[in-house]
Amino acid sequence: ICQNEYDLIELLEDKHRTRKWLSSCVPVWPYIVSLGKELDYDTLCRKFPQYTEFVVQEAYSCGGSGTYFVASSKDYGKNILGEIAYSFSPYIKNSVSPNIHIIIYNDEVLLLPPSVQLFSSGEERFHYHGADYVMFTQLPESTIQKVYQYARLIGERLRFSGYRGVCGIDFLCENTEVYFMEINARFQSSSFLINRAFRDASIACSVQELHRDAFLHRTCSYHPLGISVEYSFWGYSYDPRLH
Repeated sequence: ICQNEYDLIELLEDKHRTRKWLSSCVPVWPYIVSLGKELDYDTLCRKFPQYTEFVVQEAYSCGGSGTYFVASSKDYGKNILGEIAYSFSPYIKNSVSPNIHIIIYNDEVLLLPPSVQLFSSGEERFHYHGADYVMFTQLPESTIQKVYQYARLIGERLRFSGYRGVCGIDFLCENTEVYFMEINARFQSSSFLINRAFRDASIACSVQELHRDAFLHRTCSYHPLGISVEYSFWGYSYDPRLH
């Protein structure tokens, strides 16, 4: 049923292991992995000089859940549990986080247009709200090329490992530098906007059909797929008690 091997999915769902696995082929933003009880805020400041704000992430997290913003000893004590392993990274202000869909076939890695992920930060956590495909096209050309280059390298590593079908790759951009962050072995929240672009370009295709196609054919049977995704979306929670 167009399904990958469990062991491979389990690896990709573990953000700590995936980052280590891919650090030999693409740049990865500096991080350390440790049990919460083995570090504290002051130790983080010593390990990452020049930084006083940090992103702390559990191995299994999604949409901002399990990802924490730490800027003080109080934040650390409130959110970080002693017996859980976290990755600890410096927080980059004014960074952007591109996401790209790729479809992996036996003999091909297909790259679809990337977007910039839209987040908000509460007092303690980051919250995923949506994606903007137009914003990605306005990034520096060198950044755009690096996203495509690193996505293809990661896709080839996944292809040789036996992964097939759709997945999403998240990056982090600081100025013109691009760093790998994580792989989402699934459809993305923004997949529906790519499907809309296919429809508007009169291409009888969807991300779901490409995923199925990857399990049935050695290369993509829907070429050419030159599309421009000129959309964005922002999701929010509505609470009638606040109105």
